[in-house]
Amino acid sequence: MPTVVAGLRGTGPWFVERPRLTTTTAAAVCLFATAMLLAGGDTADAAPLLFCLPIALLATTFGLRGGLVGAASAGVLVTVWALTLTPGMTPLGWIARIAPLLLLGLLLGDAMDRLRRAEATRIRHREAVQLNDTIVQSLSAAKWALEGSDLAAGLAIVDETLIQSNRLVSDLIRGAQLRPLWMGESTSTHRTP
Repeated sequence: MPTVVAGLRGTGPWFVERPRLTTTTAAAVCLFATAMLLAGGDTADAAPLLFCLPIALLATTFGLRGGLVGAASAGVLVTVWALTLTPGMTPLGWIARIAPLLLLGLLLGDAMDRLRRAEATRIRHREAVQLNDTIVQSLSAAKWALEGSDLAAGLAIVDETLIQSNRLVSDLIRGAQLRPLWMGESTSTHRTP
């Protein structure tokens, strides 16, 4: 077990890196919370709070859509419980049980989507700066070589710059196409007929 935990520490958050495991974990916690609802009594009163964990997992992993799906699922389960086992719940009781779940899914999911978009923009900016620096510095060196009447060195630098620029741009294009859907990017830039 310690090697598994140590292995997980070296990667990103497990719930983002392993969406299937996240979905399975969220479903298992929902089932446990549903069992608590069906048990009744004080156990049932605490169950709506337990639904926060799967909602947070889904929102963190899948963004706004995941958060809303988790919140809606939890809301449906709490509603079925309230209608069947605790009839006569006051409007304040409904709001106290359902609203926090919906707000958690909405707010956390939206925040995760915004963070992912900001990170993607930051990465694209860093890559653009790297590409610009490579091209500008290399072409400046080629210009100096050509101004110094060293035609062979100037052309060699231009040839190397073309190769490096092509590789960097190709990497950027490949990276954009392979960027995960949860980062808000499509898997392809165009469709072929």
